[in-house]
Amino acid sequence: MKDAGQYLEPAYLYADGSSIENLAELSATVKKYNCRNAIVHLGDVEGLEFEHELSIDRIKPVIDFPYGRGGVDVKDLEAEKAYGLGCVGMDVCVSLWAVLDGGFGIVEDEFNAVGRCCESEIKAIIQLPFLWVYAKDAIEPLLDVLVDAEVAVVKDWTTVMNFSKPVDVSLPARLAYLDYVRNLIDKKKLPLLVKIAGGVRADNAAEFFKHGADILGVGVPHVEGVYNALSKI
Repeated sequence: MKDAGQYLEPAYLYADGSSIENLAELSATVKKYNCRNAIVHLGDVEGLEFEHELSIDRIKPVIDFPYGRGGVDVKDLEAEKAYGLGCVGMDVCVSLWAVLDGGFGIVEDEFNAVGRCCESEIKAIIQLPFLWVYAKDAIEPLLDVLVDAEVAVVKDWTTVMNFSKPVDVSLPARLAYLDYVRNLIDKKKLPLLVKIAGGVRADNAAEFFKHGADILGVGVPHVEGVYNALSKI
């Protein structure tokens, strides 16, 4: 695979914040491997841009992270803030509660609110591990609603085990739900890319691509290994 970095999105999303050293490492990694984007908390956008000289075009903040429970007002407020900082793309958490309750209109309203402030790619973090086990039938209508809201990418989850019920995030399970989503997108010709994030390593990255992933979210310490592994395929 040529230009493997163009398929990678390093992230720094820890709850205890981002130190100067962390952001410096993230910026250096994105530049060294020519990565697609950097994913950060909204509060780290300015530091990454001005202190560590990463182009704002490559900085994508997470919105209503990690639970997606803030509703239209929170998503709108955070998206407006990101837009004011110059961000042209955002990673937005779906309200899993709304999806489980059949509230697809709520989901569409929330993403339309983000879309009013976003001039480029919107990614939707859709909590696939939970839906795959407990609400598989909700996946297809959710994808349809996200397309209507002009979402460009669906990402599987927030990479934090924050569900009240057990979910399977083993490699076989993740490949199974990736196959399912990829087949739905291809069958219905939906204009969506698929991003897999969390637990992406040198020994499994190629498998995610073989099963239909378009983008991989990778922790900064693992970018080099994943990059080298993908460069061999």
